[in-house]
Amino acid sequence: LRDGMIGRSGEFYCGTSGENSRGIDKGHDEAVVEMRKRKRRARDIAFILSQIPKLPQVLGAARDALPIAQDLDAVEAALKGRRESTLRMRAWQTLGAGELRVRESLTESFQRADGSTGERQIESMRIYARIGGAAILNPLNRPLAPVISKAIERLAEVATDFSDVDLGKLEDTERSRVAKLVEREQGKLRETLEKMGERQAFLSPITINTLRTWGEMPNAEMRCFFVRDGETLYVGRDQNGKIRVPVGRNVDLSIPRLPSRA
Repeated sequence: LRDGMIGRSGEFYCGTSGENSRGIDKGHDEAVVEMRKRKRRARDIAFILSQIPKLPQVLGAARDALPIAQDLDAVEAALKGRRESTLRMRAWQTLGAGELRVRESLTESFQRADGSTGERQIESMRIYARIGGAAILNPLNRPLAPVISKAIERLAEVATDFSDVDLGKLEDTERSRVAKLVEREQGKLRETLEKMGERQAFLSPITINTLRTWGEMPNAEMRCFFVRDGETLYVGRDQNGKIRVPVGRNVDLSIPRLPSRA
């Protein structure tokens, strides 16, 4: 049927069947897009409403964590700056996996070409112990405190500017921006708090004592000296060549926990 023709049933068709089909498809697509926008809008509003009441607790935890992160950063910076230049210790390459290895010589039997047997010495590595927190030795680490400071700044802005706002009246782009910001910054905080726990584990008495015992063994993969005396960490290839690394008083404080996401 063409434009303006009457069909057998007496109905009047305003256009070709192809044009009608395209019109229906376009209308359907627009409806789908609008439905997705409504769902996204409802999801963003629900998320923001669920998180804003928690922001005071989140900000409190972040502010409590900041001085701990600053002291951990200071210890890491001191170790990084002097570990290889002064001590000539390849600590990350040796300890990065958290494994303290020792060399062992084993006697192995073998058969010669003439059929006789003999023995030979072979050297292997055995794991003496495992330690936590070796990530503090990674030279590519970035400071933790700036991440927390930035998160505090951004989340405090949301807590101040949007606590009494009618979220339904915001532009979709602004509402989406706020939802993504809150989710992103809380995610960064959780990740940073986990990293702080790892660094604390390295500075714990059990780890330092294990390192000291291992480092003094004649067959240790790397000879080293680690001793912590209160707010001072001594590190060196041996006791005579040790350096002093200050350990801030906040390093051993309990790391705050963020409220659950739900």
